[in-house]
Amino acid sequence: MKIVFVNIWFTDGMGYIENCLPRSLAKRGHDVHIVTSKGKVFFNDPLYKKTYEKFFGPPVEKEGKYKLGENLTLHRLNFVTIAKTFYFFGLGRTLREIRPDVVHMLDVISPFTIQFFYYGRRFKFNVYTANHYVLSVLAVHKEWEKAFSLLKFKWLLFKVIPGKLLSGYYKRCYAATVDAKYVAEKYMGVPPEKCYVTPLGVDTEVFKRIHDRAQIAERRTSIGFANSDFMVLYTGRFAPDKNPLILAKAIDHLQTKGFKHIKGLFVGSGEQKTEIQSCAACSIVDFVPYHELYKFYQIADIGVWPTQESTSMLDAAASGIPIIVNNTVHATERYMGNGLTYELGNVEDLAEQILKLYNDADLRSKLGAEGERKMKEEFSWDRIAKEREADYMQDLSK
Repeated sequence: MKIVFVNIWFTDGMGYIENCLPRSLAKRGHDVHIVTSKGKVFFNDPLYKKTYEKFFGPPVEKEGKYKLGENLTLHRLNFVTIAKTFYFFGLGRTLREIRPDVVHMLDVISPFTIQFFYYGRRFKFNVYTANHYVLSVLAVHKEWEKAFSLLKFKWLLFKVIPGKLLSGYYKRCYAATVDAKYVAEKYMGVPPEKCYVTPLGVDTEVFKRIHDRAQIAERRTSIGFANSDFMVLYTGRFAPDKNPLILAKAIDHLQTKGFKHIKGLFVGSGEQKTEIQSCAACSIVDFVPYHELYKFYQIADIGVWPTQESTSMLDAAASGIPIIVNNTVHATERYMGNGLTYELGNVEDLAEQILKLYNDADLRSKLGAEGERKMKEEFSWDRIAKEREADYMQDLSK
């Protein structure tokens, strides 16, 4: 099959679905293309230059075609932003050149999805959409019951109504979690019979447990940790929406209570960096390429993501460590049996959950083993690619 994936931006070497799923389908022998803008991920963020540029290069690349590997090609197009999303130039020419069987977009309704709905009818390819917005990041969800809300009115006008009107233009919508399915149906006009819950995945060939204690000790020493330290790990952006500062404060709190071996390692960068550094026993390592993160998961004792859900939770679980997330996370399949929850925003409760795992090695071992099993059997990108391939082929045969 010729398969096109579409996203508003793209940075090679990251661990998002637009990086991983196309590669997994290309490995299965399909001719896979990624269509995107000239922008890198977060290229229009005011902090890009300070936070990301030294890791990912200039925020905007040249228009053109780039080979990313066997069976995998990247197409960067000129664009403009309309209503905070994208409209691509030269799209018809690009699709005419590729002649895809399948186009899979990571949005439901926007200016560029409407472009693909049009070209899908013109060039006779099957269109698929997706939704990764969950309730915790959807501002309009909190305003929906208000009688008068400008945000609600705009959402109805630009998302719900067009979503319902254009729902006949795609075959399926893939929601990343149960609450993402709810969002797609309620706030984006997706018919329930077209909406399927399918998880984001893990590269289980990279993210896996190691048992070599000498190797673990050597890696820990290289970044300033002792083998006797209880290493609590966070990876990702140091931004208010992710709020890793809550974890840093919990580590600081435990230090004041005399638990000197409990220490935090934060891999990433962002606005909260200085505040995290000011907390006791909290160390920072700058962003590293996605496929090098396994080195940190494999030597940590636990991983913590205090606010928003993150695919990093899955990578950590695949590496055999328990995770802690907040108690409002709807995607329970990501942590049930392999992690604990704490009360969102409550520093002392987070400290208590960390302490629970610190004091109970058997519990850590049990949760870590279940996470490793679950990620390998249920969340691997290879398994997800195989299922997606079956869906495409079934729909093409109709």
